[in-house]
Amino acid sequence: MIRITSIADISWSHLHRVVYQHEPVELDPKLLQSVDAAHAHFEALIAAGVPCYGTTTGLGKLVEISPDNAAARQIVANTLRERATAYGAPMPAAAARAMLVLRLVNFLSGRDGVSAALCVYLVDRLNQRFTPWVPLLGHGMVADATANSHAFQTLAGIGYVMDADGARQPASEALTALGVIPYEASRREALALINGICAAPALAFDAYQMLQRSLRLANLVAAVSMDGIAAPR
Repeated sequence: MIRITSIADISWSHLHRVVYQHEPVELDPKLLQSVDAAHAHFEALIAAGVPCYGTTTGLGKLVEISPDNAAARQIVANTLRERATAYGAPMPAAAARAMLVLRLVNFLSGRDGVSAALCVYLVDRLNQRFTPWVPLLGHGMVADATANSHAFQTLAGIGYVMDADGARQPASEALTALGVIPYEASRREALALINGICAAPALAFDAYQMLQRSLRLANLVAAVSMDGIAAPR
């Protein structure tokens, strides 16, 4: 069990243990309180009339529009869906899981204005080996928005995940099988889920791990070969 009391606790070693060894994660209650405090501060600013892109406004060319409550609810679903436009084979399961961990680090900082409930939901899915299906081809939006949409819409029961055999399964079915209801993200949370960089470092981390395994194997092969031919120094 990895207990996280601050984001500084999440090291390279912890990332490896969660991603490859499926070691469970536990969040310290005080850390969650600090996340909720930051969330409450964000909500207070919004209530005071402070404008926030994508929360009190529309997105892109609709930035000058302030949607009503009905439109705002639809924006949440659209934010998670409309950028999921990649195709092809999925990224490695380990990289997809690394995306979840990296996003968790962002959220636990409190700087994204999300609730502690979202952090807990994310950790619970990690502990249940909930692995998004993220296609590798067709990316092109700002940062990792396309990959993030594929990965994090699954928390809301949209899109696909990998089952135990690595096959594609609807996220809604996977959540139902786990006895979990889809997460209802706020407008701020929906935008926070798809914003920023997750896929690139996750893929780099997995590539580094593969390189390390290949290097260890190459050294073993070289050592055994040298010993087998009784080569002198």
